[in-house]
Amino acid sequence: MTPRGFTLLELLVALAIFTVIGAAAYTGLFSVLEAREATRAQSERLAAVQYAVDTFVDDLAQATDRPVRNVQPRARAPLYAPGPDIDPLLAVTRGGWPNPARLPRSTLARVEWLLDERELVRQTRARPDAPDQVEPVRRRLLERVDGVELRFRDTEGEWSPRWPPLNAPDAAATLPRAVEVTLELADWGEVRRLVALPRGAASRPPVPADAAQEGQE
Repeated sequence: MTPRGFTLLELLVALAIFTVIGAAAYTGLFSVLEAREATRAQSERLAAVQYAVDTFVDDLAQATDRPVRNVQPRARAPLYAPGPDIDPLLAVTRGGWPNPARLPRSTLARVEWLLDERELVRQTRARPDAPDQVEPVRRRLLERVDGVELRFRDTEGEWSPRWPPLNAPDAAATLPRAVEVTLELADWGEVRRLVALPRGAASRPPVPADAAQEGQE
């Protein structure tokens, strides 16, 4: 019996079926790759946001009630924030800089946060009293930031958009009780954190007159 081969029509049908299957497989693979790329981008974005926020929180948690020498009096405060849309957004003297080699240096640093062309920037000076001419170490931590809003809570529970508050000269040697930071991100909207600060001079209760007199005797 003579073997029977495929007709041209059967070959065309088979090719058409393989083409449809291949196109479906390619579409599915492309969707998987696209989803993986989107997931990777979102994961990297989440890591960047978390790192920037955690670094900001760490700077505030390590804040120390130590003024700095500066020509501008209000900028001498341990924590200084001139107000919305004014750089630096925040400047703070912080501790916690390890010195395991016991080098002849302080464990304090002056940290400034700025918003530069929609990027959140952190810059540090190893010497808190270093003049502005000393170039700081500058790091860009987060991009696509449309805005940053800061609020500061004093010992009376009042909130202010700047620190030290206006008409409060005694606050220049103190820290606020808490700081609220709100980041306006182009892709995620608002990200808000509330940070309690270490107890500084602003939160130390006044010494009663009787106790002061007893201490002098």
